[in-house]
Amino acid sequence: MRVVTLPVNEGIPQGRNAGADALAGAREPHEGGTWICRRDEGLRLPYDAIIERTADGIPYLVPEVVLLFKAKASRPKDQADFDGVLPLLGRARRDLLGE
Repeated sequence: MRVVTLPVNEGIPQGRNAGADALAGAREPHEGGTWICRRDEGLRLPYDAIIERTADGIPYLVPEVVLLFKAKASRPKDQADFDGVLPLLGRARRDLLGE
């Protein structure tokens, strides 16, 4: 058996039903319904502001927060994502990124 040590904010499902198709997840600091950025605890947003839903009701993280996560250790593909998404964001979403 191989043991994998994950950062405290990440988890992999275990048990009988945790096969190859199981989802791994990340836990973020929060207070009630407010998300707290791990790298800057002053950045706090209501979960309602950072999680949107598709027309079918599937939740997703808003693009500006995804870009914020990707900025920690930017790789060429992360920079390409930033360059492609930034022009599509409105002023309020850009402001979150500190443009």
